[in-house]
Amino acid sequence: MSSSFVSAALPSVQNHIDAVIRKHSDYLTNENVNKFLHNNVDKFLSSIGIYVVKGCKVEKKLIQRYVKLLTRMRNKEYMKDIEIIIDSGGYSIQQGYVENKDIPHFIKLYHEFLNKNDHLFNYAFTLDLSAGFKSCPFKTWKELENLNIESYQLAVNLPEHIRNKILYIHHFRTPKLFQIYKKMFYELEFPKYFKNFATGGLVSLANTKNTPPCVMYVVPLVHVLSYAKNNNIKKLRFHVLGETEFKSILEHCFFEKHIKETHGIDIEITYDSSSIFKVLGMGRYIYVLDKFNIIRKMTLRSDSLDMMWRNEGIIKDLFYDIINKSIDGYGIKKLNKIDDPLYCNGRMNKIIYTYGIFQMFNLFATFQDLCYKIVDKLYPYYKNKEFFRFNDEIDKYMIKFNGGKFSRKIDYRINNIQNSLEVLESLDLDYIDYLVNNYMVSEEFQSLI
Repeated sequence: MSSSFVSAALPSVQNHIDAVIRKHSDYLTNENVNKFLHNNVDKFLSSIGIYVVKGCKVEKKLIQRYVKLLTRMRNKEYMKDIEIIIDSGGYSIQQGYVENKDIPHFIKLYHEFLNKNDHLFNYAFTLDLSAGFKSCPFKTWKELENLNIESYQLAVNLPEHIRNKILYIHHFRTPKLFQIYKKMFYELEFPKYFKNFATGGLVSLANTKNTPPCVMYVVPLVHVLSYAKNNNIKKLRFHVLGETEFKSILEHCFFEKHIKETHGIDIEITYDSSSIFKVLGMGRYIYVLDKFNIIRKMTLRSDSLDMMWRNEGIIKDLFYDIINKSIDGYGIKKLNKIDDPLYCNGRMNKIIYTYGIFQMFNLFATFQDLCYKIVDKLYPYYKNKEFFRFNDEIDKYMIKFNGGKFSRKIDYRINNIQNSLEVLESLDLDYIDYLVNNYMVSEEFQSLI
């Protein structure tokens, strides 16, 4: 079963796969890659923002360039029945890459793109607007509100079959931003036109000193669940932009189980990251789930390959065992250190890099399956109000998923799981307002009036 992980940077992933298929067809084929993706990671994120760079002209040519790229990505044989999710490029606007005067035109172009090219994607995000963490392209709160309403209204006006593909983003990062999105959610009743939802802003909140006593995305999720219950919606997807730490995946699985148990709603919590390239490409290491279910780092730096790894063996030997295990059963050629060295002329072998991506994909699927089993085992303790036992057992796993190390952040996260489950059960909207107004006010944008 494929994981709920959504791999960002689809063009980069495909460039690596294509290079191996083209030059080493005895290693990878369209058929075995497609089979592997279906069983490990079958959801990919591509952002229209790839062409929204500083100083770019907001014109139809920009959209046309992206459509050409998207068409090529969609038509890959190994992408058959694989999801492609479109990011709106809102982050590029936050960073000031689009001039203030051009934002309305970009909003229009994005929705024209959705209307004309829905055959090329499975899902797409609403074009949500917010001030960036370090920059703000807007002049006033009213301008930000009006542009968001304009954007979401254009999404509402899309044909129903396209709206059903839209992931409605509900923001909560600061009290004033939350008020704007609450107005769209409740007063303007935009959610009634959509079936799936999402939230963002978690990266900006990750390092705040005043975090709420629950998992942060529970705040918008409570609004979504309240809406779903009031409208007898029994199934939906909720995407969390970011939040792909292994510790977070256990939280996602607990919430899915709890929401089904308490509200009868089948929810899939998906999450995205481009961390594969930071880990493998920049960091030169991989994550490994060891025999004790502890998440470990294994360095792949060229000067470390002959080192002993945790008394289990030499890194350059263990690596091939790990890689080959991850692609076993798909008809993909196994690697060996003689024919497939980790480095060629001082650079990581492109075959190794591609197989390293596959290993990470397999790890997400394997790890999420483990988390579901842990949840099935531990959830009865919560349900029976054996909270000490519940938190004590979670403690053991959270430490394992933190590389076997305890930290204050881990202790905080453990307590937050129980708190979050209680919030998701009560769906107390007044308490949600309290959380935002008291814990997120320090993140308010000071430049807006």
